[in-house]
Amino acid sequence: MSFRPAFHPDFRSGPRAIAPGRLSPPRGGARVGLTVSRDDASVVKAASIPQTYGFSLVTSRLTKTGNNAANLIQNLGLWVVLLATVVAGIQEIWVMIEARQVKLTDLLLLFIYLEVITMVNVYWESGKLPVRMPLYIAMVALARYLILEAAHLGSAQVLAVSGGILVLALAVLVVRYGHLKMPYPDSARRPEKEEPAIKE
Repeated sequence: MSFRPAFHPDFRSGPRAIAPGRLSPPRGGARVGLTVSRDDASVVKAASIPQTYGFSLVTSRLTKTGNNAANLIQNLGLWVVLLATVVAGIQEIWVMIEARQVKLTDLLLLFIYLEVITMVNVYWESGKLPVRMPLYIAMVALARYLILEAAHLGSAQVLAVSGGILVLALAVLVVRYGHLKMPYPDSARRPEKEEPAIKE
């Protein structure tokens, strides 16, 4: 920062000290002023910037890098789940081909695989996983177990499995009711899709 002194022709009273913030001394004294150029003002303004700006910039870059890494890991995990589900479905189809028969339990197992694929697709599209979809899978799995092991289960076990299916169904109803009547704040503030304007 540089100051350019401005001298005036009146030096009869001799030089006097200039108070801070004043451009010239009182009357009768040496008229020596300080002028500040625009470049100097920009230097002062730049010097007043907090020193934490660099730290905040580094923090934002680290946060962005972490988010990108987390998204990459999530996508890789979803691809692993998808490929593993497809392989399991192909293996089940191959078992049915070798046995030359299709049972209800086999169809229910394929339905579970389809539900898992649907879950992966929903997570890719919305970035969220609905709670009711795992409940559907659990219901189908219990129904498959009940059909597959019906000959080896006692009456108490059959009632227990059936009660578990009923509890899961009630849980789905509760989740659905809460989603409609008590939505989350982000979904409640979400604007409705505007209808496209019709050109005349």
